[in-house]
Amino acid sequence: MLSPKAPYAAYLVFKLAEDFMDLGSVNGIIRFVSRENYSNAEKRATTLNLQSGGDGNGQIAMRTDSWMEVEIGNSYNDQRDYGVLDAQLLENTSYVKSGLIVVGIEF
Repeated sequence: MLSPKAPYAAYLVFKLAEDFMDLGSVNGIIRFVSRENYSNAEKRATTLNLQSGGDGNGQIAMRTDSWMEVEIGNSYNDQRDYGVLDAQLLENTSYVKSGLIVVGIEF
């Protein structure tokens, strides 16, 4: 359950395999499902560069558990209803990528 009048952020928690290949950039989206349609959320997607230390807004951080994390996006719950918060990581190229090990998305 989400609290009203509170900021939320989603983080990708991951590692790179030793032989990772062509990871480049991906798009991250976070949205309140009941308030924003998918196409509007996609227009404001955050571009994450997983190979070069982060995105334009933040950096990849090393965690104490040996995983890395980077912010996918953030939003503010300014309404009373709790709703559903959706976070996604989307491919933005058609070439093959390999070596991204994902533990999950944390809020």
